[in-house]
Amino acid sequence: MEPLTLGQLADATGGAVERGRADLLIRDITTDSRGECAGAFFVPLEGEKFDGHKFIADTARKGAIGCAAAHGKSLGRARLPGDFAVLRVGNTLRAYQDMGAAARKTLRAPVAAITGSCGKTTTKNMMRNVLARRWRVVATEKNENNEIGVPKTLLRAGADTGAVVLEMGMRGPGQIRELARIATPDIAVITNVEKTHIGELGSAEAIAAAKGELIEEAPQGSPVFLNADNQWTPWLAKRTRGDVVTFGINSGHLRATGISCDFNGISFRVHGAGQPWRVRLPLLGRANVYNALAVISVALYLRMSVEEIRAGLFQDIAEQGRMRRIQTPGGSVIIDDTYNSNPTSLAFALQMLGELPWGGRRVAVLADMLELGEYSRQEHFDIGKKLVDGNCDLLITIGSEAAQIAEGALESGMPGDMVVAVESIPLLKRRMGALFLPGDLILVKGSRGMHLEKVVEMLAGGKI
Repeated sequence: MEPLTLGQLADATGGAVERGRADLLIRDITTDSRGECAGAFFVPLEGEKFDGHKFIADTARKGAIGCAAAHGKSLGRARLPGDFAVLRVGNTLRAYQDMGAAARKTLRAPVAAITGSCGKTTTKNMMRNVLARRWRVVATEKNENNEIGVPKTLLRAGADTGAVVLEMGMRGPGQIRELARIATPDIAVITNVEKTHIGELGSAEAIAAAKGELIEEAPQGSPVFLNADNQWTPWLAKRTRGDVVTFGINSGHLRATGISCDFNGISFRVHGAGQPWRVRLPLLGRANVYNALAVISVALYLRMSVEEIRAGLFQDIAEQGRMRRIQTPGGSVIIDDTYNSNPTSLAFALQMLGELPWGGRRVAVLADMLELGEYSRQEHFDIGKKLVDGNCDLLITIGSEAAQIAEGALESGMPGDMVVAVESIPLLKRRMGALFLPGDLILVKGSRGMHLEKVVEMLAGGKI
């Protein structure tokens, strides 16, 4: 981060300096008392089962130069160094966010923010790799896409940062708005609007409105990048205050044609940026074409070259649970897509299962898609109806909701001996020897709460 004085942090947070000099320079801000604290300013966060204020003295012993503290909170019984600074604030989380916002104002680098129902993390990782071909990039790490992670990422950026890439997640209305107010992004990307979280938000329009908070809070004139093939794009475009750039397979300012998929990844031709040119991704799944198009659109807006974009996109970003390919000793291939599942991402995954060149059986192991509320049974049933298109030779469902996938497949004509429904992973484990064969291509996908990584471990450690 660019150095800020204690006085500047007091102004940013509305706090008051209780101890220390207002001109004290702060070059590092942390919320982790267990990590490196030497020379850092500690912000103790609070939760239902923890209170960071209890560790203020620990950070002082480890070399922290000061801390924030909520009004009325004790600094602990241990004696603090005489020069240890204390900033009193109303709420330490709010103060941490204000510090992130203050750090953001010092940045000269462009800040890109990404949200959407599907593809946020992959798009963020792709964008980080592409922009890093020219600049030093600070990007969201792991799952730090929330009210703590966004300011944390901004506080990692400094004078030598050439670009910042933020992923923004949400659990309800108003959350993206708060993140956008902290980050004031120069570039806004919405990958898509789908039925993820519909059980919590109640309708597709409510989801679109929640995602649209990003573009409503983006500064006047900031470009907005939208998926032209998504039904909510016209609705979102009306809410922008800057130029709208669209990308897609069927339409858009930037389009993909000639899509080819194999086990080495995806290749396609890019149209809309001069002469058509071809790009290859080391990733599985047609959904990644959309993710890549979003990144290409932003990179071209930042005047990057085709060569830089190609090189950045060709870097492998495969993560556990996200279309990861696992080869087994018995000649089977597992596609581990267990990180999460929703109707759109599952439809893309099943399409991929049918497109990949394979001489053996294609097996889909599918578990419940969570957070669909009253739409759950119908959404699961509709997925099952799509399985009669020949992209699956054996369907195995896990869980009470996923059983509706099996029902939909059977009702649409899938033979009964190709459909197996079990209630739990232990019940599947008992039947594994009879269900899976060497040489199978196996897609494993379900919501994170279904813990299908256990199924992947069982399959990878078996004899298939």
